[in-house]
Amino acid sequence: MSRFSLIVLGLLTFVLTSPLVRAEDAAKTKPIKVLFISGGGYHDYAGLSPFLTKEIANRANIEFEILRGSNDGNKIPAILKDPKLGEGYDAIIYDLCYGADQHPSAEVYSQVFEVTKAGKPTVLVHCAMHCFRPAKDWAEFAGMRTHRHEAFGPFPVHPADKNDPIVNGWPEDWTTKGDELYVTDETYPETRKLLIAVSPHEKDKDGNPKENVVAWQHTLGKGRVFGTTLGHDMKTAADAKYLQLLTNGLLWSCDKLDDSGKPKAGYEGPGPDPRDISDVK
Repeated sequence: MSRFSLIVLGLLTFVLTSPLVRAEDAAKTKPIKVLFISGGGYHDYAGLSPFLTKEIANRANIEFEILRGSNDGNKIPAILKDPKLGEGYDAIIYDLCYGADQHPSAEVYSQVFEVTKAGKPTVLVHCAMHCFRPAKDWAEFAGMRTHRHEAFGPFPVHPADKNDPIVNGWPEDWTTKGDELYVTDETYPETRKLLIAVSPHEKDKDGNPKENVVAWQHTLGKGRVFGTTLGHDMKTAADAKYLQLLTNGLLWSCDKLDDSGKPKAGYEGPGPDPRDISDVK
């Protein structure tokens, strides 16, 4: 190859990989449209919902619409059984806290399963794992069963699978400034553990510090599911590593995360600002 050809090839490579070109690709790519369903008891969802969606949209080409239900954890939103749940959206995030220890009929939330099984990318955040506990069907949908958490406080979190792109670059010494450590009762054969937190207080059956899964992935039917029990309040939610974890998990569920843990071409941030479209009844 001539010197001139090498120069042209080098210039072409620079142009195609430059931030400006990547930003233009993202501008031409239709954003991933995500429905963010939140609400319920014990958490400041009015503050968390707009913060999380805006920060994730800054990191990826994602358009959010927020549906926020009652602050009463006993008032389960009817949308969870709506046959049209998720229509018009590419993915759904559930960051909510309803029906804990109520033993409600599965009829009030079963549409959630059907939507994911049909192929809708799904993300579950924090108390979404304690919704409708101890219902086994909800735990199997989530990919991990848990029915309680330890006292609020700091605890270290380390990667269980360094090769997974969702947690690519996660530091060994990361510690949340304060959160609720959800106790893992059971994981399922197809659940891929991503992040582990060792309990500061509890022991396992062999007398060793108990390990709890705090981030994972699995599939339900045709749908990819990412879950994390982290994120009780702003002490964790405002952390840059946590925000990247949520972004990567969402992109992975939509098959828009590359093997290095970066958004695929056209899905880099910033995305549009989120819209708070209505309250859920």
